[in-house]
Amino acid sequence: MRVTRKVNHDATLSVESILYETEQSLANSRLEVRYDPDWLANSNQPILLYRDGMKVGEARQVNFFDNARAKRKGRGRQSQSSQELLESVETSEQKATPSISYAQIDDQLKQSSREVGDR
Repeated sequence: MRVTRKVNHDATLSVESILYETEQSLANSRLEVRYDPDWLANSNQPILLYRDGMKVGEARQVNFFDNARAKRKGRGRQSQSSQELLESVETSEQKATPSISYAQIDDQLKQSSREVGDR
């Protein structure tokens, strides 16, 4: 079979509700996918990717189990400027002016009108 699919930004594409992954260099491109329907039942069988009639790559079914267990690189330490920004935000929150509620405004208006009426 031949179908056209757009490769997502994360280098994945879907064929008959099955998620496939390919090389990152093919991300955000529209490709022709060629496959035999029997291939979809075999998770080890790649599907073929073509652009302008020329084979540009293959895609393999995403293995969600292995993907979930994969080690990922941590975020690392915050840069000095990030730390300074965080501290400045925390400091400014402490110095923030107190807020006032609508009930307090209403009370102040009533008190002001009484004072004007008493004169």
